[in-house]
Amino acid sequence: MSLSILIFPDTYEVQVPYISSRCPLETPPKLTGKICIVSSRAFECQSIELELRGDLLVDHQTSFDVLNNLIEGLPPPITLLHHDVELSTHKFEKGHTIVEFSMPLSKKLPPSYEGLFVFIQYTLTAKMKCKKWMTSASIKSASCSLKFNTTSSLDSFPLRSHECSIPDTLSTKVMIPSAAVAGGDKIPIQMVVHQGTPVHQSIKVQIWQIEKSSSFVSGPKRKYRLQYETSTSIATLQNIFYLRVPSNLASAFKVESNAAKAEVYHIIKFIMDCTAIDAPVCVDVPIKIVGVSSSPVNHGDHSNHDRLPVYQERDETLPTYEWCSTEEPFTNPQISSRS
Repeated sequence: MSLSILIFPDTYEVQVPYISSRCPLETPPKLTGKICIVSSRAFECQSIELELRGDLLVDHQTSFDVLNNLIEGLPPPITLLHHDVELSTHKFEKGHTIVEFSMPLSKKLPPSYEGLFVFIQYTLTAKMKCKKWMTSASIKSASCSLKFNTTSSLDSFPLRSHECSIPDTLSTKVMIPSAAVAGGDKIPIQMVVHQGTPVHQSIKVQIWQIEKSSSFVSGPKRKYRLQYETSTSIATLQNIFYLRVPSNLASAFKVESNAAKAEVYHIIKFIMDCTAIDAPVCVDVPIKIVGVSSSPVNHGDHSNHDRLPVYQERDETLPTYEWCSTEEPFTNPQISSRS
């Protein structure tokens, strides 16, 4: 008897809503699709199980990692979900049979990611256990790759204050949201220059995406990627301008298995050119990207907003501090100057 099974999800790029304490998800999202079974004769199906597996792969391009994979095999998954498909009948006829499935995604899923050292990949597998004619039970399976993207409709987050102070020269406070949605509305940035500070400043604003990874074999690795750049100027003591967050930014995440761990986060870099300072002053502010906008905004004017989706070498002016926790409303970012 000839028997085969194929799996067809309704979409290969699944949009998963962003979950937070501010907007708890009442109904978990579901992964839907169809399973096609082709048989040369009638048979009895005992069960069909779906398995969704998410793997964190950290590639440091060393022979030690290759050797470790040969010895230990694939590291344990960061996500592993199982679901029994509901069957209206267990007796399948000869020919094609279509079985629909709806798999709840009850756990929080890190977004799919393909970086320089870090990869988060998902595989959906259907396993059918059946009893062939005059033989013992056997298992047929089929798999496909999926991508999970985090979406969010949130457009406002609490502001966080960041201080920049050079005695007798520059004293500035920057207020930006603690998080943002990629591809959504522009985020407000408030810059307050204290009395007695020269205010005729040209400011270059950059968004950097940082990929950080490590495994028990290799040491930590970082890659800084310049994703966005724009310029503005201020000439008053209090200034408010708006920054567009491009949709090409990856959602922030931090995942860990017993073999490796990885993190992707972002900083906004303010490079200020002041008349009273010989070299530009850099202020680096962390911001969390919580997902891509579920209703993209139509950005018609890109004249002053140049996207730079290219890998850059490490910029020594960038600090190596970690994310600021959401419990800390005020932070003091490191300040550096460059010639």
